[in-house]
Amino acid sequence: MSRIHAATTSLLLGIAPVAIASLAGCGNGGSDGASAPAQVFTVTYSVEGMHCDGCVAAITNKVKGLKGVTACEVSLDEHRAVISMADPTLEPTIEETIKRLGYTVAKPTS
Repeated sequence: MSRIHAATTSLLLGIAPVAIASLAGCGNGGSDGASAPAQVFTVTYSVEGMHCDGCVAAITNKVKGLKGVTACEVSLDEHRAVISMADPTLEPTIEETIKRLGYTVAKPTS
């Protein structure tokens, strides 16, 4: 048991400097030249014309394949898609992608 403890301690001591070094720039206002975490924009669309899980999969796969899209959740029951992206200027591209699949897409009015 002491060999296992010694090996685990050696492993952890070897990892600790790497973990500490990777955290060194956190919370310093970016003074080390590191960029801030990217902001994520989330948009909810109403999507009409879906009738099966294949429709959901088609939309999900196409939208997730777009560069800058970070998440896509499509609900057949609620006729909606909730899409997160790195840049809000992707919205027209996302809408066009869904339309090209044969669905009607719009931002619901609140």
